[in-house]
Amino acid sequence: MQLTRALLVNATKGSDMLVVEVKDNKSKMPDDGSDTSLSSHGLAKEGFASLEDHPQTRACIRRVMLAASILFWAAIIMGIVAGVDYQNALHSGAHADLVRQLWYASTVLGLILLSSLAVGAVWACFGIPRVPRSSVMLIVLVAALASTVAIYRLVVMRFSTTSLLSDAPGSLNSLDSKITFYVFQSAPEYLAAAILITLDVRRIFATGLWGDRQFRDPQPKV
Repeated sequence: MQLTRALLVNATKGSDMLVVEVKDNKSKMPDDGSDTSLSSHGLAKEGFASLEDHPQTRACIRRVMLAASILFWAAIIMGIVAGVDYQNALHSGAHADLVRQLWYASTVLGLILLSSLAVGAVWACFGIPRVPRSSVMLIVLVAALASTVAIYRLVVMRFSTTSLLSDAPGSLNSLDSKITFYVFQSAPEYLAAAILITLDVRRIFATGLWGDRQFRDPQPKV
């Protein structure tokens, strides 16, 4: 989420703003989230003097991504509550229903966010000319891998069992069920994590240590 926000926000910045960020980033420790891809190459203002600034698009992106981040944390909190209540669900039908409802809500919300993230990145690739297609492809790939996990969870959550050790149909303890779990949940999660760990994320997504944390553009210094 933050990587996508940093990528899209930086793609809307004009020459003057980028020059200020490059200069500020050299004197601030730790990294303040400026576009390190520019400062690392030592570009001067003349190197991107023709870049047009799009403040309205940048403000819109920040508002949308802020709302998405809030929903993202809502999904995480629902998952945490379900996990905490899971022990009670083993002994109470009411708690079991609550846990399942929270699982469904968090999974559906996560899937919607991931799909919207991928669609938004593709739109930005065509709507904002300076958004690199290679970065968008990585966003779509990671979102697709994570969506695979969400879809798998939605499929299997309809099953129930009376015993954690049961091998009956729907218990998800059979060999085929376990293979399906590793293929559609574990493998996509590890692949998505491996992609983000092995790549030079700062360069690809034009971000600093913390990404874009501003709600609005800073006022110009007098």
